[in-house]
Amino acid sequence: MKNIKSLLTLEIKSSLLTVAINEVKSRSSLLGAALVMGLFPLLFPTLGRFLGLTSDYGDVGIIAYAIMLCCAVGFSLLVGSSILGTDLANRRMSFYFIRPLSSLTVWGGKMLGALALIFGGSMITVLPSAIFFAQSTKQLLTFEYIFSFVAMSLFCLGLGLIAGIIFRSKSFLLGLDLALVPITIGLATVAFVRIVSAYRGDYFLQEIGFSRNFDPIATIITVIGLAMIIGSGIGLVVGRTDIKQVHRAASAGLWGLMLFVVLGGLGFSQWIVSASPKDIVSISRRYDSAGDKWLLVSGRAWGRGQYSPTFLLNPKTDDYIRIPEYSGITISEDGSRAIWIEEKGLLDKDYQLVKMNLKDAAAKPVYTNFHFPYRNDWELSDDGSQALVIRQKLVTVFDLNENKELATVHIPSTSEWPWPFKVKFSNPELIRFYYGGEQNKDMTLIEIFDFDLKNKKISKVGKFDLPKNS
Repeated sequence: MKNIKSLLTLEIKSSLLTVAINEVKSRSSLLGAALVMGLFPLLFPTLGRFLGLTSDYGDVGIIAYAIMLCCAVGFSLLVGSSILGTDLANRRMSFYFIRPLSSLTVWGGKMLGALALIFGGSMITVLPSAIFFAQSTKQLLTFEYIFSFVAMSLFCLGLGLIAGIIFRSKSFLLGLDLALVPITIGLATVAFVRIVSAYRGDYFLQEIGFSRNFDPIATIITVIGLAMIIGSGIGLVVGRTDIKQVHRAASAGLWGLMLFVVLGGLGFSQWIVSASPKDIVSISRRYDSAGDKWLLVSGRAWGRGQYSPTFLLNPKTDDYIRIPEYSGITISEDGSRAIWIEEKGLLDKDYQLVKMNLKDAAAKPVYTNFHFPYRNDWELSDDGSQALVIRQKLVTVFDLNENKELATVHIPSTSEWPWPFKVKFSNPELIRFYYGGEQNKDMTLIEIFDFDLKNKKISKVGKFDLPKNS
């Protein structure tokens, strides 16, 4: 019995290699093209000097990587679109089943051949640079470069495989496939943005076991690429030589996998952000407002790793307001008012100022008509009646009680890149600014400005040197 199993295993391996070698032989011209492409980086330093361009031998590594990536993308799309789709459309796939070979063996052998062409061709493109400019091509061996290269290769291979099948099958399902693409991208984007925002970027990467150099975009396209590759395998196993049947099975397999991943991501992201104050197991921040009507509470939520939501909580009624991540919530010195910024839009960012009366136990957030195109610094007066938004030398003051802009002023600092060191609301009509600026080895120049809100005038009233370590 063991001998029979060994013979079957050996036969399967032999068949896989036979199919793979056949695919490589039929496309061996690609490897020659890769070698020619690999010679271009060697000419770059000489060509740069001839054209009067500033270049050095260190640029060879960058050029070599760019050519290798272009080669991987081009080969992946070219090989992927033809290795299954062309044989199915031209009815040459039946040749493999006459031998006879199983569908899985045929698909596995073709994928093995495709990967050999893609990765082999890419390695050939970088080989001349590695031989003659070894020092400048060392950067290609880092995890980030290799991961990005593999991700793009798998994604383009999967895209080529699926495109080669669905566009050649001439099936009505093509319209459905194309319609599902933007829907899936939209749902996946929502899940991804939710999760990364909840974990504040780096925390999310640490949570899933990767370093700061980990590229989440490369991971996403790798998952999508693998889903498309597996979908093509499901199609060939089910449909065999019938391209329309292969298309139906590949689409069902691909969208089934994508649906599982996307819905799983949406469910996971919804579970993360559904945390309530009762889920907090360790408090990292707490502030009691005036009269203890509201508490500001922040801490790690149970079962959600590093996720640390922030809430304004009414301890008597257990009502709470969830404060968005990166909102920079600020509470006035007397505890009467809170303000924060809420981000709107995915591409065209808009930041809106939100306020809340903490003296009222039944209060709700009030969205002001103050909008900003950037995430700025802001300050709140001791009594919560005024807020100001700072963007380098430009300061805008708002009256939160009347919901109106009081004034905008340009700070006349002598420093090229000043930064707000401290702000003090002296009284409702006078604000004092301490701006840091020019620095030397040990000291930082602090300039003092008074802004008269009533007359809308600003004046420099002093300056002093502050030790850097103070």
